[in-house]
Amino acid sequence: MKKVEVESHGAIDTLRLENKRINENKKAITKKAIRNKKGITLIALVVTIIVLLILAGVSIAMLTGQNGILTQASESKLKSENSICKRKGTTCIYRNKYR
Repeated sequence: MKKVEVESHGAIDTLRLENKRINENKKAITKKAIRNKKGITLIALVVTIIVLLILAGVSIAMLTGQNGILTQASESKLKSENSICKRKGTTCIYRNKYR
């Protein structure tokens, strides 16, 4: 009986040491993963900012260009006002300053 008890304690000690080693390995792997994630996060942030700047530049160009949305809107406004004047039979005083 004593021999079995000694072996049991030896097995328990072996399991404890194995668990301790496994936990240390997990901690080391987790620390490496955290270090790697920080680098990826910084790169993702820079790429996101670049994409946003490109989108902002394109949208500003579409708004304020020679053929932009604001220019087309003001031309359409003048055309509609001129057509209203023509239907009423009055003299059109609205002039298109873009053409």
